Amino acid sequence: MAVSNDIVLIFLKNQADLQEAVAGLNVHRVAGGILYGHNLTASGFGDSATDPAVSDIIVQPELGVIYTTSNKGLYSARF
Repeated sequence: MAVSNDIVLIFLKNQADLQEAVAGLNVHRVAGGILYGHNLTASGFGDSATDPAVSDIIVQPELGVIYTTSNKGLYSARF
């Protein structure tokens, strides 16, 4: 399950898939950061291996970038 707003929180069904999930995210990453494992714990978010309320992966998108899967063109609005 993923929840997104300013960051993306990813909770894996199987923590054994952590490295594969991070590798998949890194393939498409342009900028921003990915916290998981020891870096997640060291950053003060907790340990996902022992606390089910802690996400397995946190993705920090690049500030100012809008991520979309839309096939529509870009539009400019003037106010």
